Amino acid sequence: MIVRDFNEEKLTARRVQTTSWESGRMLLKNDGMGISLGSIRTPRLKMHFRNHLGAIYCISGTGSIEDPQADEVHVVRPNIIYAFDKHDAYLLGRDRIGVGLRLCTSLGGQRGAW
Repeated sequence: MIVRDFNEEKLTARRVQTTSWESGRMLLKNDGMGISLGSIRTPRLKMHFRNHLGAIYCISGTGSIEDPQADEVHVVRPNIIYAFDKHDAYLLGRDRIGVGLRLCTSLGGQRGAW
């Protein structure tokens, strides 16, 4: 069984931080689960998961997700989930927002924005 405390994970190599976002990676490829699980905190971030399918669940804060392909903007608040099922590109942000991220293909670790 794997048990991890997010507050402790912030102090390890599983925490990735740039000038525009911060990510805590709770499950990675070397955990052998076949998925990745983590969190992202960002004020605004353009994302495109070319190699992953997954879902993001809003934990705290408010913001938006902009879908440029459909020319739509969706409100994001706690208990909202969105899934990128077609390797979608999108823009996450506007206000400070905390989300949990689950990817169907597990990540190796210290990469960029997933």
